[in-house]
Amino acid sequence: GDDNPKVQQIMSKFKSGQKLTAEEMNYMYQNAPGHMDFINRIQRERELTELSMQLAPTKVDVQLVAIRSAKQIEKDPNPEMREIRLKHLANAKLEYEQTEEYEEKPNSPMDKQEIPPKVFTKKKNELNHITQTALQAYEKTNSFKNFNSK
Repeated sequence: GDDNPKVQQIMSKFKSGQKLTAEEMNYMYQNAPGHMDFINRIQRERELTELSMQLAPTKVDVQLVAIRSAKQIEKDPNPEMREIRLKHLANAKLEYEQTEEYEEKPNSPMDKQEIPPKVFTKKKNELNHITQTALQAYEKTNSFKNFNSK
């Protein structure tokens, strides 16, 4: 495993903070299974951080997720492990900040999310139409009741 140049290349990529592809993961399972606990542990931590960033309601909250994660990582007594985990955190944060999803988040809770007027108007018009239809149906039903009771 460790003397295999491809395993060394994949481990170097992983230790630099980059995600491994499905093919690279399979190759590691087959050729360097001893590294898989290490890789899986960091991958799970990264996925949890990515999910937390996605669930954060604002850009400020995304930064807080990264800060909290970094503080946890700083407690790792193993300097090599700490460095690799911090590189994965930095890479995950950078990748997420380049997504459209991140761009669309408000900066902070103080920022009002602007709703494009046409969307709001359309929904308001649909709601008015539904309300009008319901009122007309109610009035027709009432007029039938009144007509039948005479």
